[in-house]
Amino acid sequence: MVRDFIPTGIGITTGIGQCAYRCLYCQIALHEPATFGVDRYAAVIDRFLDYKEKTGFNFSQWMGYSFDISAADFFKQIALCKRCGYDQTSFLLGGVRLMADDELKKWYEERLALGCDYVGASYFGHSETHDYWNNQPGQFEFQVRAQKTALSMGMKVGQRLFLLKSTLPMMEELLDILDETSGADASRAAFPLFYSGLARRYDDERVTLEMLDNQPDRVKAVYRSDKPNWKSEKDWITWILDGKDAFKPSFLNLNLSDANIDEIERMSCQEIVDDLTLKTKKAYAPIPDTCELADRYGDRTNEKVYMFLWDMECLWVDRFLEQHPEIRIDRELTYFGR
Repeated sequence: MVRDFIPTGIGITTGIGQCAYRCLYCQIALHEPATFGVDRYAAVIDRFLDYKEKTGFNFSQWMGYSFDISAADFFKQIALCKRCGYDQTSFLLGGVRLMADDELKKWYEERLALGCDYVGASYFGHSETHDYWNNQPGQFEFQVRAQKTALSMGMKVGQRLFLLKSTLPMMEELLDILDETSGADASRAAFPLFYSGLARRYDDERVTLEMLDNQPDRVKAVYRSDKPNWKSEKDWITWILDGKDAFKPSFLNLNLSDANIDEIERMSCQEIVDDLTLKTKKAYAPIPDTCELADRYGDRTNEKVYMFLWDMECLWVDRFLEQHPEIRIDRELTYFGR
């Protein structure tokens, strides 16, 4: 059955906020760095705000790899978020350059002055293991120190702990370090890798439900609250073939880059939507529907955990395209391009 695609909105992204390093598992690696600046990006978003007001066509926006941008650009980002209807009060340490304490405190002070008081960090085990996955020596020490500094300045901190085969054995050691640094003052959530970006290369690191259920209570206590919804591949196959609801994409994807920004600025919002709709329908057309993907390209023996159906479908589409090299699609236009 051909996939039907009826757009109800558009997701607009760019790569202005660039990373100081590239993690091995980078989930947004498909976005090319952009140099055209925040003002031109914001002008496109403002046009779509007007378009939404006139037509009801929805949109979302995301500005870049990391939050390591100038205070002036960060102010523009916060103002843009307000125009889009929400407050930007948090930022992440991922991709941020390593800073000495004095520079870090100044960096925080600039963001606190703009109303941002929540500092998030992702941990892949600790010490050399974390630094390996983040492809940056000293990154674990920096994140721990940066979150400790944030707490000393009255900020809040959040910690994402990734559950891999290589990190599970050191989870309690990681919790010891984080407890000593932030104790009960940090919010924590532990979960497996998404199946997206460069992380798709590391499916051999993916854990099973049995492995997760056999962890100490202290580790299980920090699993993300949606843990009951995580499924193995074989269970996702059953879920779909039993007639459960499948994810139905409805957003167009527009990634603003140095290569297309001039053209996008010349086009009206309606022209952009019409053009992307035609291209997106063409991209989805050769891909089997979810039931056929599950039945023909799913592995009924796979016990590895995938948090979401869209992660699972991305893997099934990978297998489909491997078996049909004659088929070429523009994956960036689909949610299989994650």
